[in-house]
Amino acid sequence: AHPWFVPPVLDYLRPDSYFQQEQQRIVALTHEAEALAVSDERQALSASLADLTALRDAAVAAARQTYTEGKAYRDKQRAAGADDSALTAQSQRQKADLRRAKQLYATEIADAKAQLDEFDAHIVALRDEHRRRSEELQQWLFSNFNLLNARGQRLSVTQIWARTAGGLIPSGAGECCAPKLLQAAYANHLRPLAMAEFWWGPSPHDEPRQHLEFYPACQRKCRPILAHMLQGLTVAPDPAAHYDAATSPLRIVWQDDVLAIVEKPIGWLSVPGRADLPNVQDEARRLWPSAQGAIVVHRLDQDTSGLMLLAKTPRVHSLLQRQFERRETTKRYIALLDGSLDININLSTAHSSPDLGRSILGEISLPISPCWDDLPRQRVDHVHGIEAVTIVESLIHEGPYTRAVLRPLTGRTHQLRLHAASPEGLGTPIRGDRLYGRVADRLYLHAAELVFRHPITFAPMHFLAPPPF
Repeated sequence: AHPWFVPPVLDYLRPDSYFQQEQQRIVALTHEAEALAVSDERQALSASLADLTALRDAAVAAARQTYTEGKAYRDKQRAAGADDSALTAQSQRQKADLRRAKQLYATEIADAKAQLDEFDAHIVALRDEHRRRSEELQQWLFSNFNLLNARGQRLSVTQIWARTAGGLIPSGAGECCAPKLLQAAYANHLRPLAMAEFWWGPSPHDEPRQHLEFYPACQRKCRPILAHMLQGLTVAPDPAAHYDAATSPLRIVWQDDVLAIVEKPIGWLSVPGRADLPNVQDEARRLWPSAQGAIVVHRLDQDTSGLMLLAKTPRVHSLLQRQFERRETTKRYIALLDGSLDININLSTAHSSPDLGRSILGEISLPISPCWDDLPRQRVDHVHGIEAVTIVESLIHEGPYTRAVLRPLTGRTHQLRLHAASPEGLGTPIRGDRLYGRVADRLYLHAAELVFRHPITFAPMHFLAPPPF
């Protein structure tokens, strides 16, 4: 225990606890298996099997060489009219020699292999027992991790997951700050009035955080637990997830018989998700009942407003998606960065934009992968991430903010938001970014320009939608 720190929910680190004692037994299994795998006895068995096999293989190779040379000799003799009976007898002798060579040391090899297999089977059994006992110990931990709520009800992590989340329980569930603080309050008959978590210190490179900014608990580990632990308290709506019920309507910018350009307001999903929120795909089916197929050609985040391209037939959808895949389209976004960014940022050398001849500041290339413990957040991942490239075309100071024109060359989830917030990118989150920055009245990111080729007429199509900020 540390002064001024709340105690753990379950003190399984005590040396005399069941967890620690069982953990020691599991570690002992690991050491035993590792010791057997490199033991002198196993090395001797392996070497003996290798030596016997090598002797057998050498004898087989010699017999096969003799037979091959003999066959070549016999073929010449038969062609010259030699006595075939003598040649046939020679062939039969050499085939018999090859068969006998293949059977050399067969008993010795089988015995050595059986001993080695028995030895290895014991190692496998130890490792299987290690895995089984580790899984059982983890389940014991989840079953004994009992968490209170404000009503005095107590549920284990196992019970919480069975009721609210389902699936595998992530390691470390219940050991984050918020559950520990709530547990200590309830255990001491205290009623929490307010609680917040904030980041202290410089931002990590993979998951952008701002010093002294508040962030919600993680989704995968904490959300199911807090859904139980906050019962009995009056909890305000989550301002980061709340959208006004009077969300602006979808605006049709342009359409013909096969496609449409619409302007999506903030708060709308691109495709169906949570049942209580409007989405572009369902609205498109209502507007054009004869439309078929997937309709939505590319997506925008729920928090992002701006231009979206829709297809009314499967063929047109496929042709338009092919343009996106081949990077034959152009999308430009206007973003208001939450800070006065240094215009002389460290980007690649400025050059000209190939499609509309615009000068640009440079590009950000940072691979992205999902942050599985806190979806929908994404993270910069130089090992397993997928390529994500953003062109920065302009940066203009506007008081305490910086207006940026961003052109993504790839279409990864949260690409512009992460490239803006990451210390390896612009190092300044977009204003109102509830995931990578701080909450405001909206996310100040807008898909303002869309350039593509009409999939049927091949005419160039160019649309603009000024940002509402």
